[in-house]
Amino acid sequence: MKISNSKNIFIRKISTATKVLMSSFLLSLPTPLAKDTFTKTPQITEIIPRHIVPKLNKSLTKGLKIVENINIRGGVTHCYNDSSMLVLQKRLLNTGIKGQYTCPIDTAIKPYIPSTGQFGSIRPAGRTHLGIDIYPRLYGRKPKKPVAVVSATDGIVVSVKKSPQNDPNNLIANNIKIMAPDGKIYSYDHLGRREDYKGAKYTELKEIGSIIHAGDTLGTVGHTGETAVWHLHFSVEDLNIKKEQEHSKLWKDLHKRYSVYATPRGQIDPLDKEKAGTIADFLNLYRIDKGEKVSYYASL
Repeated sequence: MKISNSKNIFIRKISTATKVLMSSFLLSLPTPLAKDTFTKTPQITEIIPRHIVPKLNKSLTKGLKIVENINIRGGVTHCYNDSSMLVLQKRLLNTGIKGQYTCPIDTAIKPYIPSTGQFGSIRPAGRTHLGIDIYPRLYGRKPKKPVAVVSATDGIVVSVKKSPQNDPNNLIANNIKIMAPDGKIYSYDHLGRREDYKGAKYTELKEIGSIIHAGDTLGTVGHTGETAVWHLHFSVEDLNIKKEQEHSKLWKDLHKRYSVYATPRGQIDPLDKEKAGTIADFLNLYRIDKGEKVSYYASL
């Protein structure tokens, strides 16, 4: 593989950044609503026995280029470049593999998705939450023991961002993204650090190009990156939607106003069966509000 560097560094006034961080801290706390209740849900198992599922292989990543991106807060991400992502998507779709899906957090501990953590809920300065938040404990308290985050799909690791050891303001989240055989990208954010649980087994983040199966451990539930609560921020991205967003005046305005918080990545609602597909069937079992669904575009 050839490795090229494409560094995009943005500068923001300290006063503005401080306000954003304070607002983010306060609004990241899940607000308990009267209609939200903690309910027990059945444990999910894999749909298809793994031994009869066609295997992904390293040849799918042959010739793809890796780039290094630096965001406004100094987070360093290593990922495939845009053209390589499109090549990989085409290769995966052409395999004809029917992927497997599962909940990204062990269902035995009864994780839940609150109404305040759904796609379209409001965040600091009116910006929109572009994923869903899954909690292993009520109100985002620290789990007593490490809680594994597992891959919700089969796929290939296409992006990795590691939180630095010295990050006193907790600006950089551990993040990993996986492209599945369905061509969509599944993102796992706020993953834990080694020091979260002393003496406990820790799973290092996977490397770019790694082959992943549904249920493989990716890390642990943490609170890295501008949050005080322990949860998994899970999102689904569609490259076709990304192309539309990049040419949308609405998204251009949003990105100009909210910077990294509204970067067009093809974000779609993981709970929307029509847009997200099979994964929505699994995730919707863990919603604890049964009220009217938040409308993403209506909140912009």
